[in-house]
Amino acid sequence: MGCEEPISVHIAGWDQFNATFHRRDILQIESRKKVYHVLHTYGVTTEATFTEGMAEFVKKGLERGTTEQFVLGWLFIFGCGVEQDPTKAQRLFALVAEGGTAPAQSALAFFYYEGKGVPRDLKRYAELYRLAADQGNAVAQHNVACTYLSGTGLKKDEAQAKKYFQLAADQGNVASLYYLGHIYYKVDVPKALELWHRAADKGQPDALNLLGGKYDKGGDVPMDEKKAVELWTRGADIGHAGCLYNLSTCYYLGKGGLTQDFCKSAELCYQSCVKNCLEAFYPMGLKFQTGNGVAQDTTKAKEWYRKGAALGCSSCIYSMQ
Repeated sequence: MGCEEPISVHIAGWDQFNATFHRRDILQIESRKKVYHVLHTYGVTTEATFTEGMAEFVKKGLERGTTEQFVLGWLFIFGCGVEQDPTKAQRLFALVAEGGTAPAQSALAFFYYEGKGVPRDLKRYAELYRLAADQGNAVAQHNVACTYLSGTGLKKDEAQAKKYFQLAADQGNVASLYYLGHIYYKVDVPKALELWHRAADKGQPDALNLLGGKYDKGGDVPMDEKKAVELWTRGADIGHAGCLYNLSTCYYLGKGGLTQDFCKSAELCYQSCVKNCLEAFYPMGLKFQTGNGVAQDTTKAKEWYRKGAALGCSSCIYSMQ
């Protein structure tokens, strides 16, 4: 590595490692365990520092061994113990994927979608996910279902999307439960609600937001504002933009058993804007314009209207005229 000082690799046990590498299910838990095991074998343990150990591991990863190549690819992706280098990661995943390894095929698909290190190729992206999905890789099953649903790289096919979402959901992919709910909603509302509740029970943020809206308004489920607040609070606690905005509205109105709190409403609305929730920009601007929950500041109000208008918020566009 050419480093005079030891390289510090901060992996304080499985829990921290698992959280660090858990990025929107891009690396499923079986693969994360494999990566962790290999690193541990090479002496990357709690607060471990080493130079020759990492250099030897990098050498092996670059020269031979699908396991080492796959693990090293992820280290280059996240810059964990080595300098972050997506190009090297792409080359390593490509080498492993050539051997038919599903997790590597799934990882490589991302590069073709983003056009990183290779020309953007949506057909190749979909093909790689399909190959990995047919080997039982849950992440790939979910993603190939999304490609069938959107027609990205594959011809739209809702039946195929449903099939792969179900396969992924059967392996515990929570996002697939949420998407399956939308497919079933067209023909079987109770089944859709069951799937959304299962997803919400496992903390899937989109399901928490959706069900919160249903309980808030009633219809498919009995109206229950307290239940809506409970669901949106859980979603807001994990940073879902829509849940933050909806909870902001509940504090503004004093709904669902909450005490009316304009300051809390403004705080949540701001957090939602930071995450680019389109609906939140106009209320945020209005709060500064009127001094509701924040110090009145017309300059900041215009700033929020301008940001919202740039994202396509019609109310913000009107307010800028």
